[in-house]
Amino acid sequence: MSISKKYTIERKYINKGKARSGQKLVKGKPEFIVSHETANNSADADDHFNYFNNQQPNASAHTFIDSQKILEIIPLNEKAWHNLFGNPEDNELFGEDANDTAAGVELCRTGNFKEAYDRYVWYHAYLCRTYGLDPLKKIVPHSKLDPRRRSDPESWLKPNGVTWAQFIKDVKNYYDNWHIKPDAAKTENKSVQILTGGLSAESCKIVSEYFIEKNWWGRLQFEQPGNPRMLSGGLSPSMRSEYEKWLKNLGWHYEIVK
Repeated sequence: MSISKKYTIERKYINKGKARSGQKLVKGKPEFIVSHETANNSADADDHFNYFNNQQPNASAHTFIDSQKILEIIPLNEKAWHNLFGNPEDNELFGEDANDTAAGVELCRTGNFKEAYDRYVWYHAYLCRTYGLDPLKKIVPHSKLDPRRRSDPESWLKPNGVTWAQFIKDVKNYYDNWHIKPDAAKTENKSVQILTGGLSAESCKIVSEYFIEKNWWGRLQFEQPGNPRMLSGGLSPSMRSEYEKWLKNLGWHYEIVK
């Protein structure tokens, strides 16, 4: 069974009201994903369904994920109220209000963190695969869109030993290996580093700009004698393939560092 079949999604929609207006997203589908955590130590996905369905507050999210299930409570082509209107950050980053064009995904605190987290990671990869989103560019933490009031989902990831960078790396891993069996993905996803040959000042600028564009980590190594060399961070199989093709097109020498 491939990673794409690892989990199922339960769809149980709340009634229309304040929490679910029924209004469609501006483009009819999510253009990016806002990652949240519930900050509620005692409520699982079903509890959140009951709350939003029965209480109908002026807030909501599309999906709630705990250690047992992935539960969509608002259709992904409809708006949910998961980010404060009037904040400029979403418009600056994506050109639209998040409520009008993004999917809001909540991580519940109840149950086993590792199991809930894996579902949370998988679901983000699922959304990226389903809607053609780049996981490195189209996933944003709520904390970045509402920095004056919110710190999620890092507020629950960090206490459990997960950084935002690691979360995105995990999503990218599932995304890249979507049609591979999980055990095979673990084997095939062993990362490597690539070390270039000596670079001129102009070549250093070219490769540095490439790493910035890809949002990859790398550092210049200065050795005596000789020109500096660029050492990449750990590269997944797909990243390695892309980078090696780029280097070969430039005719640059490089070596693989295990």
